[in-house]
Amino acid sequence: MWQSEAGVDLISGARSLGRVISAPGYRRSIGGYIDSLKSGESLTNSLRQQDLLVAGELAQILHAGEQSGRLAQSLRHYLDVQAASLERLTTAIFTWIPRLYYLVVIVIVAVTLI
Repeated sequence: MWQSEAGVDLISGARSLGRVISAPGYRRSIGGYIDSLKSGESLTNSLRQQDLLVAGELAQILHAGEQSGRLAQSLRHYLDVQAASLERLTTAIFTWIPRLYYLVVIVIVAVTLI
């Protein structure tokens, strides 16, 4: 995402990301992805061929962004939506954790007194 917003091309971005994780399988996949991009394959197809893309919503976002020429904007929107969803989830969890704790305490006290 950051590389796309900064104007870094996909191949250079993939090379720098390939250096982040030192797992041999990952590096082979990145190498295959770069070769696929060099041969003219689309971003989405290149990622799918190397099993680097989780199918589903993200695949559709990448495909639509690539086809429209608005990849960075599409990714930013997707990530903003995911961040908002995560925020709602964590808020809900931290709202219910104290309630569950109090419920457990009440059950323990009730069982002890009976």
